[in-house]
Amino acid sequence: MHQSCGYLEPFRDNLTRKTTSNELRALRKTVVELLERRRRDYARCKSAQEDFDRASRARATGSDPVKQAQIQGILPDLGYKFREADSLEQKSRMELESLRTQLTESEAHFAQAEIFRFIESNRRKFTPVKIACAMAGLPHITARVSCELCAQFGIKSSHGVAFEIFQIIERMVREPIRDPPKGSYADLTSANSLASMVSHSLLRFTVATQMRCP
Repeated sequence: MHQSCGYLEPFRDNLTRKTTSNELRALRKTVVELLERRRRDYARCKSAQEDFDRASRARATGSDPVKQAQIQGILPDLGYKFREADSLEQKSRMELESLRTQLTESEAHFAQAEIFRFIESNRRKFTPVKIACAMAGLPHITARVSCELCAQFGIKSSHGVAFEIFQIIERMVREPIRDPPKGSYADLTSANSLASMVSHSLLRFTVATQMRCP
């Protein structure tokens, strides 16, 4: 299981915000609407800044006294519009960041609560593949719907390189060491114990591997 896998963040995040599926849906809609407003505010701010900068350069480099007077007359208004647009852009940016944090925490709570309900329901056999199918669609859909979609589209887990490496090492350490090299009986016991520990660790590793990111 890769530590930097973004798909697993909702299941690993300790900061959660209790929510329901309806509340989560409404929050996502609000984030989308605010994101669109933020884009409009940003575009308006950039346009106002360009107008102000263009007028400022023209005043600094121009040689026509009439035009200089005209620019001087409109420059304060352009500066005011730029500051106003910049203030609105900063406000929408901070609101968006706050809502995104709420959304991340709400999605973490929903995903973790759903996977626990799925495990406790006992309606499906508890296997790494079943858990992976339940996790696949979270937090955007429920664990049950996620499993149904995986079954509907025939999604099968891929063993990948990590699992193949496990199988190779498992075959190497499956049997106890029968012909000890030169050394004491304690050396043989330690070797067999190490093999057992490796087998157990690899078994836990493959369960995690089954639920890793693609």
